[in-house]
Amino acid sequence: MSVRIYQYGSPSKMSVTGEAENQLRLQINFWNQLVGLEREFALRYREMTNNADETIASLNKQVDLKREELAALRNEMKKKRPKSDKAVESGAKQKAASLLEELKLLIGKLRTYRGEIAIMLKPRVRELEDERREQVKKLRREAAGRGLYWGNYNAVLDSYQTARIRALHSGGVLHFRRYDGTGRWTCQIQGTMTLEEAFSKANNLFQIDPVPEDAWNHPIKGERKRLCRTVARMRIASGEGAHPVWLEIPIIMHRPIHPGAKIPMVSINAKKVGDAMRWFLNVTVIEEEPQKEPFPSGRILAVNISCREKPEGSLRVACWVDNKEGAGEVNLDSSFVATNSRISELQRKRDENFNLAKERLAQWLLQTGEKGIAGPEWLLQNATVPEQWKAQSRLAALIVQWRGNRFEGDEQIFPFLENWRKQDKRLWIWQANLRDKMAGRRQEQYRVFAAKAAATYDSVIFKKLDLRRSAKSGGAGKPVAGGLERRNFKNIAGLSILQGEIRRAFDAAGKLVVEKDCSERSQKCPFCEKTAENDLAKIPLSCSKCGNSYDPDVAGANELLSNRVSTFNRT
Repeated sequence: MSVRIYQYGSPSKMSVTGEAENQLRLQINFWNQLVGLEREFALRYREMTNNADETIASLNKQVDLKREELAALRNEMKKKRPKSDKAVESGAKQKAASLLEELKLLIGKLRTYRGEIAIMLKPRVRELEDERREQVKKLRREAAGRGLYWGNYNAVLDSYQTARIRALHSGGVLHFRRYDGTGRWTCQIQGTMTLEEAFSKANNLFQIDPVPEDAWNHPIKGERKRLCRTVARMRIASGEGAHPVWLEIPIIMHRPIHPGAKIPMVSINAKKVGDAMRWFLNVTVIEEEPQKEPFPSGRILAVNISCREKPEGSLRVACWVDNKEGAGEVNLDSSFVATNSRISELQRKRDENFNLAKERLAQWLLQTGEKGIAGPEWLLQNATVPEQWKAQSRLAALIVQWRGNRFEGDEQIFPFLENWRKQDKRLWIWQANLRDKMAGRRQEQYRVFAAKAAATYDSVIFKKLDLRRSAKSGGAGKPVAGGLERRNFKNIAGLSILQGEIRRAFDAAGKLVVEKDCSERSQKCPFCEKTAENDLAKIPLSCSKCGNSYDPDVAGANELLSNRVSTFNRT
């Protein structure tokens, strides 16, 4: 059996009110309590390990001193950089590199010793973990007592457990959240239900108004769009007498769910794009997974996913080859780069306007103070040090409050601030919608490619992606054509999204998916095996040893394919 999620968008622009808003606020409160609990127990664990042995305390002190020394040296380098000569700067860099190596050695020793101490402290750590779990259960019971629906608090607990494990592995921390009118409502269906049961509206958990049989196969596209419009409702709480409290949204059911599929869970998501609310219905289904052949003898597709800039300004996000001498590319045209540049330009314009508005407000507050004019108490409390503010929303909120509390003497500043707020809101909405449209276009293009590939080929092999390493690789922040940076190209491309769509399409079709690590092959010349020294963001590359020009992504795809075919032949 396989698990799939069907997502249906809603044309509704309704806001979150009533019990739906109450459930979101209860979820945020529950999450923040869990985060506070996690931070408390993490602090207790660190204190336990740090105080367990004098050697650990000594190593911790050395690490802190070395970090402070390195930070002070780097700050001094930043201050002297415009005036210092190359010899002085080179010496400072060498000293910083030496301090960094010493710091790494100390951290390595500390980790090793902590691992040894952790074995000794295992019984105490187990007691601490048991105490944490009991506290989590207590918080869950309290959340349920406040009226948080059981499907919602289970969803929060699942998110907490996932985020906690990720933080433990990466060394990060969980963060508190604030209520912003967006979120998710979850309904878990005990024993599952079928689509027919949802259409029948005989249950009190999840219902969909039935759609006509030709909603997905009517020959006229406009009629299919009209017939796919329906209404879904999901239980988000229990009212008096255990009667269900429904959250109802209109949806466009653009694709059918398999009649034999089981539905164990549904959720409704609300997110903001600019100042508009977008709603989605997510239906989780369990379907019978098609039988996969371990080594199919048909057509094999090798996809090498990598972001490259093309001479005409477009981005190539993948190239592919198959075992029938077919080859091709997946390209994002230059409009994606232009849209991203426009988004960056809008952000730059907003930042400039924001800095000017903060400066004008700070000057006005200073002048009124010098003249002995006292503003209202709420303004003096909320407008402290405006030149240090980082978020446009903070100034916008102050202006909205100001608009309903005008006072004598604000005529010189308030009209300017109100005009800034209106213009910033317009630019913000424009920016958010551009970003959302670009993401939607990109995902649709990737889905079309993935669907065609899954219908044509029997198996696909990927080059393994390590996006974190590529983001930190040398030259990742160097500018390329159009003043953009390579990491911006990766953000535009959404490489993991492309791989996910291909994987989902092949899994749904019962085709074989293989992932292989060949990261070094794409940087080597296929003629002489010399590692490329060129700018890897541009193609083609010219080998400095043999003089041949080659495409590194095509070379990597061919290497993937040759390894895959030889595996089939050996089997």
